Amino acid sequence: MALTVSGLLNQLAGLFGRSGDLTGRSTYWPFIMAFLNGGSFVVGYGYAAGFRYVGRLIADEAQLALGEAHNGYIEMLVSFGYLGGFIIIGLHLLLFWQAARLLFRVPPHVSKMAALPLAFMTVILFNAYIESVILAPAGIYAILLPIAVALRAQITLQLNAEARRR
Repeated sequence: MALTVSGLLNQLAGLFGRSGDLTGRSTYWPFIMAFLNGGSFVVGYGYAAGFRYVGRLIADEAQLALGEAHNGYIEMLVSFGYLGGFIIIGLHLLLFWQAARLLFRVPPHVSKMAALPLAFMTVILFNAYIESVILAPAGIYAILLPIAVALRAQITLQLNAEARRR
Protein backbone atom coordinates (compact mmCIF):
# COMPACT_ATOMS: atom_id res chain seq x y z
CA MET A 1 0.00 0.00 0.00
CA ALA A 2 2.84 2.39 0.82
CA LEU A 3 4.24 1.81 -2.66
CA THR A 4 0.89 2.61 -4.31
CA VAL A 5 0.42 5.79 -2.27
CA SER A 6 4.02 6.71 -2.98
CA GLY A 7 3.45 6.27 -6.72
CA LEU A 8 0.38 8.50 -6.70
CA LEU A 9 2.10 11.16 -4.63
CA ASN A 10 5.16 11.01 -6.88
CA GLN A 11 3.03 11.63 -9.96
CA LEU A 12 1.23 14.56 -8.36
CA ALA A 13 4.39 16.08 -6.90
CA GLY A 14 6.21 15.44 -10.19
CA LEU A 15 4.08 18.17 -11.71
CA PHE A 16 5.95 20.56 -9.42
CA GLY A 17 9.35 18.95 -9.88
CA ARG A 18 9.33 17.21 -6.48
CA SER A 19 9.02 13.66 -5.14
CA GLY A 20 5.83 12.43 -3.44
CA ASP A 21 7.20 12.89 0.05
CA LEU A 22 8.70 16.29 -0.86
CA THR A 23 12.12 15.18 0.43
CA GLY A 24 13.36 12.63 -2.11
CA ARG A 25 13.07 9.77 0.37
CA SER A 26 10.45 7.92 -1.61
CA THR A 27 13.00 7.07 -4.29
CA TYR A 28 14.30 4.38 -1.90
CA TRP A 29 10.93 2.76 -1.26
CA PRO A 30 10.53 0.85 -4.56
CA PHE A 31 13.94 -0.79 -4.02
CA ILE A 32 12.99 -1.87 -0.53
CA MET A 33 9.55 -3.15 -1.54
CA ALA A 34 11.04 -5.03 -4.50
CA PHE A 35 13.48 -6.69 -2.12
CA LEU A 36 10.68 -7.62 0.29
CA ASN A 37 8.43 -8.94 -2.47
CA GLY A 38 11.27 -10.88 -4.08
CA GLY A 39 11.25 -13.62 -1.45
CA SER A 40 9.12 -15.24 1.18
CA PHE A 41 9.01 -12.35 3.60
CA VAL A 42 6.53 -13.40 6.26
CA VAL A 43 8.24 -12.74 9.59
CA GLY A 44 10.96 -10.15 8.87
CA TYR A 45 14.50 -9.81 10.15
CA GLY A 46 13.76 -8.68 13.70
CA TYR A 47 13.64 -5.41 15.58
CA ALA A 48 16.61 -3.12 14.85
CA ALA A 49 18.45 -5.82 12.89
CA GLY A 50 16.33 -5.73 9.76
CA PHE A 51 17.49 -2.62 8.02
CA ARG A 52 21.16 -3.24 8.67
CA TYR A 53 20.87 -6.41 6.60
CA VAL A 54 18.43 -5.17 3.97
CA GLY A 55 20.24 -1.84 3.57
CA ARG A 56 23.50 -3.62 2.70
CA LEU A 57 21.82 -5.87 0.13
CA ILE A 58 20.06 -2.94 -1.53
CA ALA A 59 23.27 -0.87 -1.49
CA ASP A 60 25.11 -3.63 -3.33
CA GLU A 61 22.37 -4.12 -5.92
CA ALA A 62 21.03 -0.60 -6.48
CA GLN A 63 24.07 1.48 -5.51
CA LEU A 64 22.04 3.23 -2.80
CA ALA A 65 23.37 3.56 0.72
CA LEU A 66 20.35 3.31 3.03
CA GLY A 67 20.56 3.71 6.77
CA GLU A 68 16.78 3.59 7.08
CA ALA A 69 13.71 3.77 4.88
CA HIS A 70 12.40 7.06 6.27
CA ASN A 71 9.00 5.38 6.33
CA GLY A 72 7.79 3.74 9.51
CA TYR A 73 5.52 1.29 7.70
CA ILE A 74 8.24 0.00 5.39
CA GLU A 75 10.75 -0.30 8.23
CA MET A 76 8.15 -2.19 10.23
CA LEU A 77 7.74 -4.63 7.32
CA VAL A 78 11.51 -5.13 7.14
CA SER A 79 11.72 -5.80 10.87
CA PHE A 80 8.54 -7.82 11.44
CA GLY A 81 7.49 -9.00 7.98
CA TYR A 82 4.00 -9.01 6.58
CA LEU A 83 2.62 -10.94 9.55
CA GLY A 84 3.99 -8.52 12.15
CA GLY A 85 3.11 -5.53 9.99
CA PHE A 86 -0.48 -6.70 9.70
CA ILE A 87 -0.73 -7.07 13.49
CA ILE A 88 0.92 -3.71 14.30
CA ILE A 89 -1.02 -1.75 11.68
CA GLY A 90 -4.20 -3.52 12.78
CA LEU A 91 -3.64 -2.43 16.38
CA HIS A 92 -2.98 1.17 15.28
CA LEU A 93 -6.12 1.22 13.17
CA LEU A 94 -8.11 -0.27 16.06
CA LEU A 95 -6.87 2.51 18.37
CA PHE A 96 -7.70 5.11 15.70
CA TRP A 97 -11.20 3.66 15.29
CA GLN A 98 -11.80 3.56 19.05
CA ALA A 99 -10.61 7.17 19.39
CA ALA A 100 -12.94 8.25 16.58
CA ARG A 101 -15.91 6.39 18.07
CA LEU A 102 -15.19 7.88 21.48
CA LEU A 103 -15.29 11.39 20.06
CA PHE A 104 -18.84 10.85 18.81
CA ARG A 105 -20.06 9.15 22.00
CA VAL A 106 -19.12 11.79 24.53
CA PRO A 107 -21.31 14.60 25.83
CA PRO A 108 -20.35 18.16 24.80
CA HIS A 109 -18.56 18.99 28.06
CA VAL A 110 -16.00 16.22 27.40
CA SER A 111 -15.69 16.57 23.61
CA LYS A 112 -12.57 18.78 23.63
CA MET A 113 -10.64 16.28 25.73
CA ALA A 114 -12.04 13.38 23.68
CA ALA A 115 -10.62 14.93 20.50
CA LEU A 116 -7.05 14.56 21.76
CA PRO A 117 -6.71 10.75 21.35
CA LEU A 118 -7.99 11.01 17.77
CA ALA A 119 -5.67 13.92 17.03
CA PHE A 120 -2.68 12.05 18.49
CA MET A 121 -3.47 8.88 16.52
CA THR A 122 -3.85 10.94 13.33
CA VAL A 123 -0.43 12.53 13.87
CA ILE A 124 1.10 9.10 14.50
CA LEU A 125 -0.44 7.49 11.41
CA PHE A 126 0.60 10.30 9.06
CA ASN A 127 4.00 10.93 10.64
CA ALA A 128 4.91 7.26 10.21
CA TYR A 129 4.55 7.67 6.44
CA ILE A 130 7.39 10.21 6.21
CA GLU A 131 9.57 9.19 9.14
CA SER A 132 10.61 5.96 10.83
CA VAL A 133 8.80 6.70 14.07
CA ILE A 134 7.13 3.35 14.74
CA LEU A 135 10.37 1.58 15.65
CA ALA A 136 12.11 4.58 17.20
CA PRO A 137 12.85 4.01 20.90
CA ALA A 138 12.13 7.66 21.71
CA GLY A 139 10.37 10.50 20.00
CA ILE A 140 6.89 11.70 19.19
CA TYR A 141 5.54 8.18 18.71
CA ALA A 142 6.74 6.99 22.11
CA ILE A 143 5.08 10.00 23.72
CA LEU A 144 1.79 10.35 21.83
CA LEU A 145 0.72 6.69 21.65
CA PRO A 146 0.64 6.08 25.44
CA ILE A 147 -1.00 9.46 26.01
CA ALA A 148 -3.69 8.68 23.41
CA VAL A 149 -4.38 5.27 24.95
CA ALA A 150 -4.43 6.66 28.50
CA LEU A 151 -6.75 9.54 27.60
CA ARG A 152 -9.10 7.20 25.78
CA ALA A 153 -9.19 4.87 28.77
CA GLN A 154 -9.71 7.72 31.24
CA ILE A 155 -12.58 9.22 29.24
CA THR A 156 -14.22 5.81 28.84
CA LEU A 157 -13.98 5.17 32.59
CA GLN A 158 -15.40 8.61 33.30
CA LEU A 159 -18.33 8.03 30.93
CA ASN A 160 -19.04 4.59 32.45
CA ALA A 161 -19.02 6.08 35.95
CA GLU A 162 -21.44 8.83 34.87
CA ALA A 163 -23.73 6.25 33.26
CA ARG A 164 -23.81 4.14 36.44
CA ARG A 165 -24.75 7.18 38.55
CA ARG A 166 -27.81 7.84 36.41
